[in-house]
Amino acid sequence: MFRKGGSDARGHLPRADGDARRGARPLAPGCHRGGARSEYGSARDGTGRKDSGSGASRGKGPEQLERVHIGQRLDESTSSSLGLTFSLPLYTGGKNEANIRSSALGLDIAGLTTERKRETLKYDVIKAYFDALEARHTIDVDQDSVDYYAANLENVTQLYEAGSKARIDQLRASVELSDARQTLIKAQNNYEVDLATLRNLMNLDRTEPLNLTDDFTYDTFDISLDDSIAYALRSRKDILADEYTLQQKEEAVKIAEAGKKPSVSLSAGPTISQTFEPSGHNSYDVKAGVSANWNVFDSGVTNAQIDEAKANRDTAKLNLQKAQEDADLAVRTAYYNMREAEHRLDSTADAVDQAEQDAYIAREKYRVGRHRRAQGALDSKAQPHQRAVRLRALQGAGRQ
Repeated sequence: MFRKGGSDARGHLPRADGDARRGARPLAPGCHRGGARSEYGSARDGTGRKDSGSGASRGKGPEQLERVHIGQRLDESTSSSLGLTFSLPLYTGGKNEANIRSSALGLDIAGLTTERKRETLKYDVIKAYFDALEARHTIDVDQDSVDYYAANLENVTQLYEAGSKARIDQLRASVELSDARQTLIKAQNNYEVDLATLRNLMNLDRTEPLNLTDDFTYDTFDISLDDSIAYALRSRKDILADEYTLQQKEEAVKIAEAGKKPSVSLSAGPTISQTFEPSGHNSYDVKAGVSANWNVFDSGVTNAQIDEAKANRDTAKLNLQKAQEDADLAVRTAYYNMREAEHRLDSTADAVDQAEQDAYIAREKYRVGRHRRAQGALDSKAQPHQRAVRLRALQGAGRQ
């Protein structure tokens, strides 16, 4: 027996066909399946909302999720910008001005140093030339000495064979000739060394022959010692370079002291921006401004830099003083040596004349048979010796 809308005899509730096919279990009281699906959709995307009719939450469909993702992509943007800024220092406490002056002094120092190197090279070439010239004249004098000693040995040998001289006199004359030849060999070697030095300074081929055409000449030097020293102190390039170096170090002190002062600068520049997404857009902007900077507390770094700059300035001052003293000493030494050579030149002129006269008299006495041992020695020694002394005096006067 069945009742309409009621339960069967076993007390089972009627089930829908869909539930029977899926084998769904009974729901809890107060819940229905539509509400469960709504909560599941809300849990997935976090955008569920309550329904006004039943109070249960309801999720969004696939169309709504797609619209949400598209909106998120539209909020994103892609852009680029390019800016250029120009800065002009208005006030630096004198730092920039001191840097400019220091750089100009550095350029002058480099020029003076180069010019001093050129002067030193010129002096070295002149000195090497006169050294070679002196060596050549020395060879001539030593050759004359060898000739005189050879003639003396020949004379003594003839007298020894004639019984007028002892064997010891002949041996002494032979030793003197040997010494003169050794001196000549040394002079010839010195001449070759001086020529090699001259070629090296002139950057010539080592085997190129040199013909020294100039000779020693001496012109009277009428400038006083004080004027010579004053000229050297104001004209020598190394002293001028030291003076500029001192000025450069003084500028370095000003640069260090500028660290205690404020700095003001003006800056301006354009900026270009371009946006690609979500829509194209270009913008152009120009900005300008004035900024000031003052480093009030730096843990004593600026003071340390100032002290270092002052120490370098004092060192440059001492170097300049030493250079001036060295120049003064060099000028005095050259001046005194020149005056000494002048006096020796005057005295040796008469000595050479007298030695030549004595040699002539000795030769005449020997020729007429009145030769003496002392006269033979005078004949072989006096004239070459005095010529060598005069040559050294002339060279000393010309070098100073």
